[in-house]
Amino acid sequence: MVHVRPPTLDEIPAVAALAGALVRQHEGYDARRFLHLDDPAAGYARYLPKALLDPKTVLLAALVDGEVVGYAYGELVGRDYFALLDACGKLHDIYVDARARGKGVGEALVR
Repeated sequence: MVHVRPPTLDEIPAVAALAGALVRQHEGYDARRFLHLDDPAAGYARYLPKALLDPKTVLLAALVDGEVVGYAYGELVGRDYFALLDACGKLHDIYVDARARGKGVGEALVR
């Protein structure tokens, strides 16, 4: 069973590791297009605790048997005339560890 909730501070390193894996996945698609970061997980580990405190940010962890196996990161954004969007929510990141894919983790995070 998948349990989705905001991560605890103790779970931030696991979420940051998944976020780093997502960065590497994007680099693998097109290394010239995506910014290369030496240690994206470390950057996320510094950033995500602050994001948890931001009322416009949604950070969720998906846990299976107590292990963080996925995460989603989104935020409420204001009107964007160039994108022709009124104020809305944007899902920036969603990632599920390869070992947990095909088990409804991504769907649970989106719901």
